[in-house]
Amino acid sequence: IWLQNSLLDRDTLLKSELAPLKRAAENYGHFESGEVMRQVAITSRVTRVYLVLYYEKAPLWAYFDLYRTRAGNQVISDIFFNTKVQVILPSELLTPQ
Repeated sequence: IWLQNSLLDRDTLLKSELAPLKRAAENYGHFESGEVMRQVAITSRVTRVYLVLYYEKAPLWAYFDLYRTRAGNQVISDIFFNTKVQVILPSELLTPQ
């Protein structure tokens, strides 16, 4: 539902943005689970969601941005995956509490 009316149409998403998921499965084994780590309101209409995806051998880090349109619909405006946590998470999430 978040992809409806999004800049990331289904074909583009499957070919490019989700390619790291395919590589992760090839390199890290089967996907086991995932969890949302934090949601940050960047503006009144943009929220960034940080998550980790757990595979058999290693995690894959990710974020996606949700954009709320004037009509109130939420769509994904960006999505990014990386194997390096420091590329995905802001430094304040990496600092021990």
